[in-house]
Amino acid sequence: MSVAMIGDNAVPYVYAVTINREIIGDEARTVGGKLRRDVVAIKHSWRLQTRPMTAAEAAPLTDYIEGLFGGTTTFVLKGTSYTAFVDIEDEEFVQFGRDGVWHNDGRQLTLTIREQ
Repeated sequence: MSVAMIGDNAVPYVYAVTINREIIGDEARTVGGKLRRDVVAIKHSWRLQTRPMTAAEAAPLTDYIEGLFGGTTTFVLKGTSYTAFVDIEDEEFVQFGRDGVWHNDGRQLTLTIREQ
């Protein structure tokens, strides 16, 4: 099973996930200097990096993300589901070997996902 899913597409060969949290709210200091916060929500963003994969392995995922035209989709990370915006931050063309076969058509992806 894949670590991450975008829509119905598994994200193959994920090797690094960076998680950030954004506090949605307001904060200010009182006259006495004490910090006060009014937090409404905490929203997550993720940066996923993949190892090299063939163009055929990458195509369903990249085609799906491009087909969203900036809209939201379901993002699942380790069994937890979110509604999120997904962007292809970087698509690198690489050559690599796997299982004794050399691939000249490799892709290595960096994806940015932001919770709605």
